[in-house]
Amino acid sequence: MSEREHWMLLPDLVPGLVLRTGLTDRISDPAVRVAVVTAPAGYGKTSHVAAAVRAGHRPTAWMDIEPRHDEAGILLRELVAVLGSVGGLDASAVPTGAVGLDPRITGVTAALGRAVRQCSEPFVLVLDDAHHVASPPATDLLEVVAANVPSGSLVVIVGRTFGPETLARIRAEEWVVTVDEADLSLDLPEVGALLATLGLDVSDAQISEVATSTEGWPVGVRLAAKAALAHRAGGSPPEFVPSGQDPIVSAYLNSEWMGGADASDRDFLRQASVLDSLSGPLCDAVFDRVDSGEILHRLHNDRHLLIPLGRRGDVFRMHGLLREALQAGLEREDRGGAMRANLRASEWFESHGDPDRAIHHAVAAEEWDRAARLVVDHTPLQYTNGHFATIQRWVASLPQDRVLRSPGLCVSAALAALGLGDIRAVRVWLSMGQAAV
Repeated sequence: MSEREHWMLLPDLVPGLVLRTGLTDRISDPAVRVAVVTAPAGYGKTSHVAAAVRAGHRPTAWMDIEPRHDEAGILLRELVAVLGSVGGLDASAVPTGAVGLDPRITGVTAALGRAVRQCSEPFVLVLDDAHHVASPPATDLLEVVAANVPSGSLVVIVGRTFGPETLARIRAEEWVVTVDEADLSLDLPEVGALLATLGLDVSDAQISEVATSTEGWPVGVRLAAKAALAHRAGGSPPEFVPSGQDPIVSAYLNSEWMGGADASDRDFLRQASVLDSLSGPLCDAVFDRVDSGEILHRLHNDRHLLIPLGRRGDVFRMHGLLREALQAGLEREDRGGAMRANLRASEWFESHGDPDRAIHHAVAAEEWDRAARLVVDHTPLQYTNGHFATIQRWVASLPQDRVLRSPGLCVSAALAALGLGDIRAVRVWLSMGQAAV
């Protein structure tokens, strides 16, 4: 196989793939010159891009970026050769032997930009797994190619991560489109269609459960289907809802999502899995750090391992399955550390006026006296505000023997029952409270 034939090969589409035609149309729109597609593994980035470029008629080159391409000289030579093959780029105009430590100083980037602008044929260039390019000299080359794509041509940059500073100069241009995991996540009908394609006859309620637990992550839906089929083959009722504690799910997340993270980031995320929302001040207090905000932004911007909450971009959360997997590992390897983190989180949320989370973390830390005090102290205000179900949930989260030994908790339970109109339960709880006294 010649080098040119290798570049021309497009990946095969995954059998049963649910394609979002609106996405493929956005990428292949003739007015688009640059498409940036980023998401963690398993979202169908490569398949969607392959489907989009298959629909066109322009000469197409597909480059699988590897770690060796992080060396600017290697990347430059292959970019020039590929663009010469499909776009008619004049290789003699680019001094490929003069990259040096900084392509800008040696004039290579300027020469490459001019050569790309002057390509004689419309082309499509796909750079898959571009997250392997991280060194400044190599990213400079990618940026200059993207910034100089001529009208009628298209460059698609695909990767698991791509920092916001990369391509910052052109991201606002109308001829640039960006696609991320939110765009690639499956909705309810698509989850149902994928499960049906994989041979499962499921109810609307089961589809909703799978969509909620996976958050529309396509590989998560496939793993749920695989588990259900295995249960059915073994004669058991199908179990559709995947869990991060499942060995298959956990292994995939550890390898494909966490595989590129260094040891300190992995440890930070593992500890932070006790929290359902993550902010710099909270994590600093719980884990006795001063750099949590910086780490959170980096894990979101550079690794796509966190999901922002709200528009300010200073509070994040993990994907539910990732959090479950990390929590399970933390419980196995450092249960004492998890308990201490939960206690500190309870103290922080109490001091910041969030009794619901303070109680949740006190229960997780098995600090029963603390949890009981918080429930009793905050019951009057919750009752006044009509939050009867909240009081009931708080009481139910504590061990029953602890509740029955506490007059205050029995009164809290009686007030919740009174608010909910269950007079029989009110009498029972008051009787239990009198016995506790």
